[in-house]
Amino acid sequence: MVFKSIIGAVAICLPLLLAQAHADPIQWAAPVDGIYNEGSSWTGGVAPGEDDTAVFDNDSTQVYTATLSGDITNKGLEVQNDTVELDLAGYIATYTNLSFSEGVISVGNTAGEKGDLQIMNGSLVVNDVNNLGTSAVEIGTQFDSYGELTLRNTSFENNTSVPDLSVGGSFLSGETMGKGVLNMLEGSQYTGHGSFIINEGGTVNVNGYGSAISSESIFINGSMVVDGGAAIQNFGSSLNVLETGNVLISGSGTSFFLRPSIIGGLMQITDDATGQFFGETFIDNGGVLQVDDAYVEHKASSNAVINDGLLQISNGGVFSSKHIFPEISLGGRIIVHGRGEVNLDFGKVAADSVEGVILEGGKLSGNGIVEGNLRNLNGGTVSPGPSSGLIVVTGDYTQDAASSLMIELGGLVPVDDYDVLSIEGDAYLDGILDVSFLDLGAGEFSPGLGDSFDILIADEILGEFDILT
Repeated sequence: MVFKSIIGAVAICLPLLLAQAHADPIQWAAPVDGIYNEGSSWTGGVAPGEDDTAVFDNDSTQVYTATLSGDITNKGLEVQNDTVELDLAGYIATYTNLSFSEGVISVGNTAGEKGDLQIMNGSLVVNDVNNLGTSAVEIGTQFDSYGELTLRNTSFENNTSVPDLSVGGSFLSGETMGKGVLNMLEGSQYTGHGSFIINEGGTVNVNGYGSAISSESIFINGSMVVDGGAAIQNFGSSLNVLETGNVLISGSGTSFFLRPSIIGGLMQITDDATGQFFGETFIDNGGVLQVDDAYVEHKASSNAVINDGLLQISNGGVFSSKHIFPEISLGGRIIVHGRGEVNLDFGKVAADSVEGVILEGGKLSGNGIVEGNLRNLNGGTVSPGPSSGLIVVTGDYTQDAASSLMIELGGLVPVDDYDVLSIEGDAYLDGILDVSFLDLGAGEFSPGLGDSFDILIADEILGEFDILT
Protein backbone atom coordinates (compact mmCIF):
# COMPACT_ATOMS: atom_id res chain seq x y z
CA MET A 1 0.00 0.00 0.00
CA VAL A 2 2.85 2.37 0.84
CA PHE A 3 4.63 1.39 -2.39
CA LYS A 4 1.56 2.28 -4.47
CA SER A 5 1.28 5.67 -2.78
CA ILE A 6 4.87 6.56 -3.64
CA ILE A 7 4.43 5.51 -7.27
CA GLY A 8 1.25 7.58 -7.48
CA ALA A 9 3.05 10.67 -6.15
CA VAL A 10 5.84 10.31 -8.71
CA ALA A 11 3.37 9.85 -11.55
CA ILE A 12 1.56 13.08 -10.59
CA CYS A 13 4.70 15.24 -10.14
CA LEU A 14 6.72 14.08 -13.15
CA PRO A 15 4.54 15.68 -15.87
CA LEU A 16 4.70 19.01 -14.04
CA LEU A 17 8.49 18.88 -13.92
CA LEU A 18 8.71 17.92 -17.56
CA ALA A 19 6.39 20.76 -18.54
CA GLN A 20 8.65 23.26 -16.83
CA ALA A 21 11.86 21.80 -18.20
CA HIS A 22 10.81 21.70 -21.86
CA ALA A 23 9.07 25.05 -22.39
CA ASP A 24 10.30 26.36 -25.75
CA PRO A 25 11.85 29.80 -26.28
CA ILE A 26 9.80 32.19 -28.40
CA GLN A 27 11.65 34.40 -30.89
CA TRP A 28 10.83 38.03 -31.78
CA ALA A 29 9.75 37.78 -35.40
CA ALA A 30 11.79 40.53 -37.07
CA PRO A 31 14.05 43.47 -36.20
CA VAL A 32 11.22 46.02 -36.33
CA ASP A 33 9.19 47.87 -33.71
CA GLY A 34 6.26 46.02 -32.22
CA ILE A 35 4.02 45.39 -29.20
CA TYR A 36 5.48 42.84 -26.80
CA ASN A 37 2.09 41.52 -25.67
CA GLU A 38 0.79 40.84 -29.19
CA GLY A 39 1.28 37.46 -30.84
CA SER A 40 1.91 39.03 -34.24
CA SER A 41 5.27 40.32 -32.97
CA TRP A 42 6.55 36.78 -32.36
CA THR A 43 7.31 33.75 -34.50
CA GLY A 44 4.44 31.30 -34.31
CA GLY A 45 1.96 34.10 -33.68
CA VAL A 46 1.86 33.67 -29.91
CA ALA A 47 3.38 36.03 -27.32
CA PRO A 48 5.53 34.44 -24.57
CA GLY A 49 3.68 33.25 -21.49
CA GLU A 50 4.77 32.48 -17.96
CA ASP A 51 6.49 29.21 -19.00
CA ASP A 52 8.29 30.72 -22.00
CA THR A 53 11.60 32.47 -22.58
CA ALA A 54 11.45 35.54 -24.80
CA VAL A 55 14.35 35.61 -27.26
CA PHE A 56 15.72 38.51 -29.32
CA ASP A 57 18.32 37.15 -31.76
CA ASN A 58 17.76 38.85 -35.13
CA ASP A 59 21.35 39.72 -36.03
CA SER A 60 20.46 43.42 -36.04
CA THR A 61 22.86 46.28 -35.28
CA GLN A 62 20.06 48.85 -35.73
CA VAL A 63 17.99 49.46 -32.64
CA TYR A 64 14.29 48.58 -32.63
CA THR A 65 11.70 48.79 -29.85
CA ALA A 66 9.45 46.22 -28.20
CA THR A 67 6.77 48.06 -26.20
CA LEU A 68 4.61 46.61 -23.44
CA SER A 69 0.85 47.18 -23.55
CA GLY A 70 0.32 45.63 -20.11
CA ASP A 71 2.12 43.70 -17.36
CA ILE A 72 3.84 40.51 -18.50
CA THR A 73 5.26 37.41 -16.80
CA ASN A 74 7.73 35.19 -18.66
CA LYS A 75 10.17 32.48 -17.68
CA GLY A 76 13.21 34.26 -19.10
CA LEU A 77 14.63 36.89 -21.44
CA GLU A 78 17.56 36.47 -23.87
CA VAL A 79 19.23 39.03 -26.14
CA GLN A 80 22.13 37.35 -27.90
CA ASN A 81 22.89 38.92 -31.29
CA ASP A 82 20.63 41.92 -31.44
CA THR A 83 20.13 45.58 -30.49
CA VAL A 84 16.83 46.04 -28.68
CA GLU A 85 14.92 48.62 -26.65
CA LEU A 86 12.35 47.21 -24.25
CA ASP A 87 9.94 50.04 -23.39
CA LEU A 88 7.98 49.00 -20.32
CA ALA A 89 5.66 52.00 -20.81
CA GLY A 90 4.91 52.16 -17.09
CA TYR A 91 4.10 48.45 -16.77
CA ILE A 92 5.81 45.61 -14.85
CA ALA A 93 7.88 42.96 -16.61
CA THR A 94 8.37 39.89 -14.41
CA TYR A 95 10.70 37.02 -15.28
CA THR A 96 10.42 33.95 -13.05
CA ASN A 97 12.47 30.78 -13.50
CA LEU A 98 12.00 27.89 -11.09
CA SER A 99 14.82 25.81 -12.59
CA PHE A 100 17.77 25.07 -10.30
CA SER A 101 20.31 25.22 -13.13
CA GLU A 102 19.26 28.06 -15.42
CA GLY A 103 19.48 31.83 -15.30
CA VAL A 104 16.63 34.24 -16.03
CA ILE A 105 18.02 37.13 -18.09
CA SER A 106 20.92 36.65 -20.51
CA VAL A 107 22.41 39.52 -22.54
CA GLY A 108 25.28 38.92 -24.97
CA ASN A 109 26.43 35.50 -23.85
CA THR A 110 27.13 33.92 -27.26
CA ALA A 111 30.76 33.62 -28.42
CA GLY A 112 31.68 36.08 -31.16
CA GLU A 113 28.39 37.98 -30.92
CA LYS A 114 27.07 41.12 -29.25
CA GLY A 115 23.82 41.56 -27.38
CA ASP A 116 22.62 45.08 -26.53
CA LEU A 117 19.47 45.62 -24.47
CA GLN A 118 17.99 48.87 -23.17
CA ILE A 119 15.10 48.70 -20.70
CA MET A 120 13.19 51.88 -19.87
CA ASN A 121 10.18 53.45 -18.18
CA GLY A 122 8.82 50.86 -15.78
CA SER A 123 9.55 48.04 -13.34
CA LEU A 124 11.62 44.91 -13.94
CA VAL A 125 11.30 41.98 -11.52
CA VAL A 126 13.39 38.80 -11.53
CA ASN A 127 12.53 35.76 -9.42
CA ASP A 128 14.84 32.76 -9.38
CA VAL A 129 15.52 29.77 -7.13
CA ASN A 130 18.85 29.20 -8.89
CA ASN A 131 21.59 27.93 -6.58
CA LEU A 132 23.92 25.94 -8.83
CA GLY A 133 26.40 28.67 -9.77
CA THR A 134 24.58 30.29 -12.70
CA SER A 135 23.66 33.90 -11.98
CA ALA A 136 20.04 34.90 -12.45
CA VAL A 137 21.21 37.79 -14.65
CA GLU A 138 24.30 37.35 -16.85
CA ILE A 139 25.78 40.08 -19.05
CA GLY A 140 28.69 39.15 -21.32
CA THR A 141 29.97 36.42 -19.03
CA GLN A 142 30.85 33.74 -21.59
CA PHE A 143 34.03 33.24 -23.61
CA ASP A 144 34.51 35.85 -26.39
CA SER A 145 31.06 37.37 -25.86
CA TYR A 146 29.90 40.97 -25.44
CA GLY A 147 26.76 42.05 -23.61
CA GLU A 148 25.46 45.47 -22.62
CA LEU A 149 22.39 46.16 -20.50
CA THR A 150 21.23 49.75 -20.01
CA LEU A 151 18.41 50.74 -17.66
CA ARG A 152 16.75 54.15 -17.95
CA ASN A 153 14.06 55.34 -15.54
CA THR A 154 13.55 51.75 -14.41
CA SER A 155 13.36 49.99 -11.07
CA PHE A 156 14.95 46.53 -11.04
CA GLU A 157 14.09 44.12 -8.21
CA ASN A 158 16.17 40.92 -8.27
CA ASN A 159 14.70 38.40 -5.82
CA THR A 160 17.38 35.75 -6.16
CA SER A 161 19.56 33.59 -3.98
CA VAL A 162 23.35 33.86 -4.42
CA PRO A 163 24.54 34.77 -7.03
CA ASP A 164 21.99 37.19 -8.47
CA LEU A 165 23.89 39.19 -11.13
CA SER A 166 27.21 38.81 -12.98
CA VAL A 167 28.78 41.30 -15.37
CA GLY A 168 31.67 40.30 -17.66
CA GLY A 169 33.76 37.19 -17.85
CA SER A 170 36.63 35.93 -15.73
CA PHE A 171 40.11 35.49 -17.18
CA LEU A 172 40.83 32.02 -18.54
CA SER A 173 44.34 31.27 -19.81
CA GLY A 174 44.45 31.11 -23.61
CA GLU A 175 40.91 32.39 -24.06
CA THR A 176 39.31 35.80 -24.56
CA MET A 177 37.16 36.67 -21.58
CA GLY A 178 33.65 37.94 -22.09
CA LYS A 179 33.01 41.68 -21.90
CA GLY A 180 29.93 42.92 -20.06
CA VAL A 181 28.58 46.41 -19.36
CA LEU A 182 25.73 47.44 -17.07
CA ASN A 183 24.53 51.06 -17.19
CA MET A 184 22.15 52.40 -14.54
CA LEU A 185 20.91 55.78 -15.79
CA GLU A 186 18.16 58.39 -15.37
CA GLY A 187 17.10 57.41 -11.86
CA SER A 188 17.20 53.65 -12.39
CA GLN A 189 17.50 51.64 -9.18
CA TYR A 190 18.72 48.08 -8.73
CA THR A 191 17.91 46.07 -5.59
CA GLY A 192 19.42 42.59 -5.26
CA HIS A 193 19.23 40.01 -2.49
CA GLY A 194 22.32 37.95 -3.30
CA SER A 195 25.77 38.67 -4.75
CA PHE A 196 26.38 41.46 -7.26
CA ILE A 197 29.51 40.36 -9.16
CA ILE A 198 31.66 42.43 -11.53
CA ASN A 199 34.21 40.08 -13.07
CA GLU A 200 37.50 41.11 -14.70
CA GLY A 201 35.73 41.71 -18.03
CA GLY A 202 32.89 43.69 -16.45
CA THR A 203 32.09 47.41 -16.26
CA VAL A 204 29.26 49.00 -14.29
CA ASN A 205 28.27 52.67 -14.66
CA VAL A 206 25.81 54.27 -12.23
CA ASN A 207 25.05 57.84 -13.22
CA GLY A 208 22.61 60.60 -12.29
CA TYR A 209 20.54 61.64 -9.29
CA GLY A 210 18.29 58.83 -8.12
CA SER A 211 20.28 56.11 -9.87
CA ALA A 212 21.43 53.51 -7.37
CA ILE A 213 22.67 49.98 -6.79
CA SER A 214 21.77 48.21 -3.56
CA SER A 215 22.73 44.59 -2.99
CA GLU A 216 23.32 42.08 -0.21
CA SER A 217 27.01 41.80 -1.12
CA ILE A 218 29.21 43.26 -3.86
CA PHE A 219 32.31 41.70 -5.42
CA ILE A 220 34.38 43.82 -7.81
CA ASN A 221 37.15 42.40 -9.98
CA GLY A 222 36.37 44.72 -12.88
CA SER A 223 35.41 48.40 -13.05
CA MET A 224 32.66 50.45 -11.40
CA VAL A 225 31.97 54.18 -11.80
CA VAL A 226 29.38 55.92 -9.60
CA ASP A 227 28.90 59.62 -10.37
CA GLY A 228 26.52 62.46 -11.11
CA GLY A 229 24.68 62.17 -7.78
CA ALA A 230 24.14 58.40 -7.92
CA ALA A 231 24.53 56.03 -4.94
CA ILE A 232 25.74 52.55 -4.05
CA GLN A 233 25.19 50.47 -0.95
CA ASN A 234 25.29 46.94 0.36
CA PHE A 235 22.92 46.03 3.16
CA GLY A 236 24.31 42.63 4.10
CA SER A 237 27.61 40.83 4.29
CA SER A 238 30.41 42.77 2.57
CA LEU A 239 32.02 44.82 -0.16
CA ASN A 240 35.08 43.19 -1.73
CA VAL A 241 37.21 45.22 -4.14
CA LEU A 242 39.52 42.48 -5.35
CA GLU A 243 43.04 42.75 -6.77
CA THR A 244 42.03 43.80 -10.30
CA GLY A 245 39.03 45.81 -9.12
CA ASN A 246 38.77 49.55 -9.80
CA VAL A 247 36.05 51.71 -8.21
CA LEU A 248 35.48 55.45 -8.75
CA ILE A 249 32.87 57.30 -6.68
CA SER A 250 32.85 60.92 -7.79
CA GLY A 251 30.98 64.20 -7.74
CA SER A 252 28.81 66.36 -5.53
CA GLY A 253 25.73 64.46 -4.32
CA THR A 254 27.27 61.07 -5.11
CA SER A 255 27.30 58.82 -2.05
CA PHE A 256 27.88 55.34 -0.67
CA PHE A 257 27.01 53.26 2.38
CA LEU A 258 29.07 50.09 2.58
CA ARG A 259 29.16 47.48 5.32
CA PRO A 260 32.27 45.45 6.28
CA SER A 261 34.67 46.09 3.44
CA ILE A 262 37.90 44.65 2.07
CA ILE A 263 39.79 46.82 -0.42
CA GLY A 264 42.45 44.85 -2.27
CA GLY A 265 42.28 46.85 -5.52
CA LEU A 266 41.85 50.58 -6.18
CA MET A 267 38.97 52.60 -4.73
CA GLN A 268 38.82 56.35 -5.41
CA ILE A 269 36.39 58.74 -3.73
CA THR A 270 36.72 62.19 -5.29
CA ASP A 271 35.30 65.62 -6.14
CA ASP A 272 33.01 66.26 -3.16
CA ALA A 273 31.52 62.77 -2.98
CA THR A 274 30.58 61.52 0.50
CA GLY A 275 30.09 58.15 2.08
CA GLN A 276 30.29 55.82 5.04
CA PHE A 277 32.05 52.53 5.68
CA PHE A 278 30.03 50.79 8.39
CA GLY A 279 31.79 48.02 10.29
CA GLU A 280 35.35 46.74 10.13
CA THR A 281 37.17 47.95 7.04
CA PHE A 282 40.43 46.54 5.65
CA ILE A 283 42.79 48.06 3.09
CA ASP A 284 44.73 44.93 2.33
CA ASN A 285 46.91 42.98 -0.12
CA GLY A 286 48.28 46.05 -1.88
CA GLY A 287 44.90 47.79 -2.00
CA VAL A 288 44.59 51.58 -2.27
CA LEU A 289 41.84 53.83 -0.93
CA GLN A 290 42.12 57.40 -2.23
CA VAL A 291 40.04 60.19 -0.68
CA ASP A 292 40.51 63.30 -2.82
CA ASP A 293 38.44 66.42 -2.06
CA ALA A 294 35.81 64.14 -0.50
CA TYR A 295 34.48 63.21 2.96
CA VAL A 296 34.54 59.59 4.09
CA GLU A 297 33.39 58.37 7.46
CA HIS A 298 34.20 55.01 9.02
CA LYS A 299 31.69 54.21 11.74
CA ALA A 300 31.90 51.03 13.75
CA SER A 301 32.50 49.34 17.07
CA SER A 302 35.54 47.83 15.33
CA ASN A 303 38.54 49.23 13.49
CA ALA A 304 39.70 50.58 10.17
CA VAL A 305 42.74 48.41 9.47
CA ILE A 306 45.46 49.11 6.89
CA ASN A 307 47.64 46.05 6.41
CA ASP A 308 49.63 45.88 3.17
CA GLY A 309 47.77 48.82 1.64
CA LEU A 310 47.59 52.61 1.28
CA LEU A 311 45.09 55.19 2.52
CA GLN A 312 45.79 58.38 0.58
CA ILE A 313 43.98 61.59 1.56
CA SER A 314 44.43 64.68 -0.62
CA ASN A 315 43.13 68.14 -1.57
CA GLY A 316 41.15 68.75 1.59
CA GLY A 317 39.80 65.22 1.74
CA VAL A 318 38.82 63.74 5.12
CA PHE A 319 38.80 60.15 6.39
CA SER A 320 37.18 60.07 9.83
CA SER A 321 36.80 56.97 12.02
CA LYS A 322 34.08 57.22 14.68
CA HIS A 323 32.51 55.11 17.41
CA ILE A 324 29.02 53.72 17.09
CA PHE A 325 29.02 53.56 20.87
CA PRO A 326 31.58 55.87 22.56
CA GLU A 327 31.86 53.56 25.56
CA ILE A 328 33.29 50.76 23.38
CA SER A 329 37.03 51.33 23.24
CA LEU A 330 37.68 49.34 20.05
CA GLY A 331 35.71 51.67 17.81
CA GLY A 332 37.08 54.82 16.23
CA ARG A 333 40.62 53.50 15.72
CA ILE A 334 42.71 53.43 12.56
CA ILE A 335 45.43 50.78 12.71
CA VAL A 336 48.28 50.77 10.19
CA HIS A 337 50.28 47.52 10.06
CA GLY A 338 53.57 46.51 8.42
CA ARG A 339 53.78 47.89 4.89
CA GLY A 340 50.51 49.79 5.29
CA GLU A 341 50.63 53.58 4.87
CA VAL A 342 48.48 56.66 5.40
CA ASN A 343 49.56 59.43 3.04
CA LEU A 344 48.27 62.99 3.53
CA ASP A 345 48.36 65.42 0.63
CA PHE A 346 46.71 68.37 2.36
CA GLY A 347 44.07 66.07 3.78
CA LYS A 348 42.87 64.98 7.21
CA VAL A 349 42.64 61.63 8.95
CA ALA A 350 40.58 61.52 12.14
CA ALA A 351 39.97 58.91 14.82
CA ASP A 352 37.82 59.71 17.84
CA SER A 353 38.95 56.92 20.19
CA VAL A 354 41.51 57.60 22.91
CA GLU A 355 44.02 55.46 20.99
CA GLY A 356 43.37 57.34 17.75
CA VAL A 357 45.62 56.52 14.78
CA ILE A 358 47.99 53.67 15.62
CA LEU A 359 51.06 52.88 13.54
CA GLU A 360 51.72 49.23 14.32
CA GLY A 361 54.85 49.15 12.18
CA GLY A 362 53.09 51.17 9.46
CA LYS A 363 53.78 54.64 8.10
CA LEU A 364 52.23 58.12 8.19
CA SER A 365 53.56 60.55 5.57
CA GLY A 366 52.80 63.79 3.75
CA ASN A 367 51.25 67.13 4.65
CA GLY A 368 48.04 67.33 6.64
CA ILE A 369 46.20 66.86 9.89
CA VAL A 370 45.78 63.94 12.28
CA GLU A 371 42.68 64.75 14.29
CA GLY A 372 43.06 62.93 17.60
CA ASN A 373 45.98 61.06 19.12
CA LEU A 374 48.80 59.50 17.11
CA ARG A 375 50.73 56.49 18.41
CA ASN A 376 53.91 55.48 16.58
CA LEU A 377 54.68 51.93 17.74
CA ASN A 378 56.49 48.69 16.91
CA GLY A 379 58.73 49.97 14.15
CA GLY A 380 56.33 52.58 12.79
CA THR A 381 57.43 55.69 10.88
CA VAL A 382 56.21 59.29 10.80
CA SER A 383 57.59 61.25 7.85
CA PRO A 384 56.24 64.77 7.15
CA GLY A 385 56.20 65.98 3.56
CA PRO A 386 57.23 64.45 0.27
CA SER A 387 60.25 66.72 0.81
CA SER A 388 59.80 69.45 3.45
CA GLY A 389 56.35 69.45 5.02
CA LEU A 390 54.06 69.68 8.04
CA ILE A 391 51.97 67.15 9.94
CA VAL A 392 49.70 68.55 12.67
CA VAL A 393 48.43 66.24 15.43
CA THR A 394 45.53 67.74 17.37
CA GLY A 395 45.97 65.31 20.29
CA ASP A 396 49.00 63.64 21.89
CA TYR A 397 51.91 61.98 20.10
CA THR A 398 53.55 58.81 21.44
CA GLN A 399 56.63 57.16 19.95
CA ASP A 400 58.14 53.96 21.32
CA ALA A 401 61.74 52.70 21.29
CA ALA A 402 61.39 50.76 18.01
CA SER A 403 59.84 53.57 15.96
CA SER A 404 61.13 56.54 13.96
CA LEU A 405 60.46 60.17 13.19
CA MET A 406 61.99 61.03 9.82
CA ILE A 407 62.96 64.69 9.30
CA GLU A 408 64.43 66.30 6.19
CA LEU A 409 66.36 69.60 6.40
CA GLY A 410 66.79 71.79 3.34
CA GLY A 411 67.14 75.28 4.83
CA LEU A 412 66.24 77.46 7.80
CA VAL A 413 62.53 78.22 7.17
CA PRO A 414 60.16 75.78 8.91
CA VAL A 415 57.78 73.84 6.64
CA ASP A 416 59.07 75.57 3.50
CA ASP A 417 62.64 74.31 3.99
CA TYR A 418 62.40 71.61 6.62
CA ASP A 419 59.91 69.17 8.15
CA VAL A 420 57.83 69.96 11.20
CA LEU A 421 55.72 67.69 13.41
CA SER A 422 53.37 69.96 15.35
CA ILE A 423 51.65 68.42 18.37
CA GLU A 424 48.79 70.37 19.95
CA GLY A 425 48.84 68.03 22.95
CA ASP A 426 51.82 66.39 24.63
CA ALA A 427 54.67 64.44 23.01
CA TYR A 428 55.96 61.22 24.63
CA LEU A 429 59.28 60.47 22.96
CA ASP A 430 61.53 57.46 22.58
CA GLY A 431 63.20 55.65 19.70
CA ILE A 432 64.81 57.07 16.59
CA LEU A 433 65.15 60.54 15.10
CA ASP A 434 66.27 60.04 11.50
CA VAL A 435 67.59 63.29 9.95
CA SER A 436 68.60 63.71 6.32
CA PHE A 437 69.47 66.72 4.15
CA LEU A 438 67.58 68.00 1.11
CA ASP A 439 68.66 69.57 -2.12
CA LEU A 440 66.08 72.28 -2.78
CA GLY A 441 67.81 73.48 -5.91
CA ALA A 442 71.07 74.94 -4.64
CA GLY A 443 72.82 71.71 -3.71
CA GLU A 444 72.43 69.53 -0.65
CA PHE A 445 71.80 71.64 2.43
CA SER A 446 74.63 71.89 4.96
CA PRO A 447 73.69 73.54 8.27
CA GLY A 448 76.01 76.07 9.87
CA LEU A 449 77.26 76.31 13.41
CA GLY A 450 74.51 77.67 15.65
CA ASP A 451 71.63 76.90 13.24
CA SER A 452 68.54 75.58 15.01
CA PHE A 453 65.44 73.80 13.72
CA ASP A 454 62.08 73.53 15.48
CA ILE A 455 61.27 70.10 14.08
CA LEU A 456 58.86 69.04 16.84
CA ILE A 457 56.52 71.39 18.67
CA ALA A 458 54.32 70.23 21.53
CA ASP A 459 52.51 71.57 24.58
CA GLU A 460 54.86 69.47 26.72
CA ILE A 461 57.68 67.13 25.66
CA LEU A 462 58.28 64.09 27.86
CA GLY A 463 61.19 61.77 27.24
CA GLU A 464 63.68 62.04 24.40
CA PHE A 465 64.90 60.26 21.29
CA ASP A 466 67.42 57.52 22.07
CA ILE A 467 69.05 57.35 18.65
CA LEU A 468 69.94 60.11 16.18
CA THR A 469 70.78 58.94 12.66
